[in-house]
This record gives sequence, C-alpha cells and structure tokens, in this order.
Amino acid sequence: MSVQQTRPYPGYNFGSEAETPRPAARVKPEAEEYANRAKGSINLFTETPRYIDESKPEPRCPTGSARQNYEHGRHGTVNTLLDGQASPRPDVGAVPRTKSRAQHIAESHKGKSSASLINYYGYLPTYDPGVPRVKLEAQSTAEQHKGGRINSLMHDPIKLPLSARPVP
Repeated sequence: MSVQQTRPYPGYNFGSEAETPRPAARVKPEAEEYANRAKGSINLFTETPRYIDESKPEPRCPTGSARQNYEHGRHGTVNTLLDGQASPRPDVGAVPRTKSRAQHIAESHKGKSSASLINYYGYLPTYDPGVPRVKLEAQSTAEQHKGGRINSLMHDPIKLPLSARPVP
C-alpha cells in the first residue's frame, strides 16, 4: 500500500530532478566562469555544495620592520614589548571643567537648593511677602483685586456692592 503525499504548493517536486526537462543554459565558453559564479544560492545547501574560493589578501608591508611588526601581531603577543609587565598608569586627578570665575554658578546648578526643598520640606522657613505698599485711598480697591469679589460671589453674595446700572 503506497501513501499519497500532499504537495505543499502546486509544482512542488519531491525528488531532486525537475519533472519537465529544462533547456540548457545558453552560455558562451568564455563566459562560463562568470555564469557559474553568478548561479545564485538556491542550491547552496544541497549534497554537493559549490566551493567558493576566498583567498586572503596579502598584507602590504613596504619595509622589513613593517613585515616584522605584522608577523609579531599575527603570531606573538605584546609581552615582549612590555618586558613581561605593564607600566603603571599615571595617577592624574580629574581636570576641572569650569573656570574659577564661573565656579559659583556651577555650584548653584548642582541641584543642592532643589534637594533641600525636597528633603527638608516643612522644616524650611515660610516665605513672608512683606507689607504691601498701597496708599490709604486705594486700600478698598486693592483688597477687592486680591480676590475679594470672587470670594463674596462664591460664599456671601449679599456683601457684593450694588451695580451702578439700573436693573433691566
């Protein structure tokens, strides 16, 4: 009893050969090398993959010392150059990034005042705006402009002064 396999798409071939004969490629003999190179990668992972020759480029060393450095870098290490140990790095402090005349500005921009606002909230002194400088004849008007009218309108509308316009 044979099992009938279903094709995943029309024209799918279960074997390795094409069902219909394909015409031979029309390539001139002198262009056969380029045609084989440009065949593509569709058969790259078949049983017999093509060999792609990728030769490594030869290094360009104009002098003997350059060639010696190249060979030493390929095969050796830098231990012979350092006598087996590395030299200690100089202990140099960080260079200041601000000039001395702008140091106080840089200190104020480090966020210390914002940090004190957040960390000591409630312990800092309150802001006292001071006594307003208002003339005596403008006291009533100044009080109204500080929100007195809207306060009266929202909470006690009887305290509102009467309008100068007649009632319609």
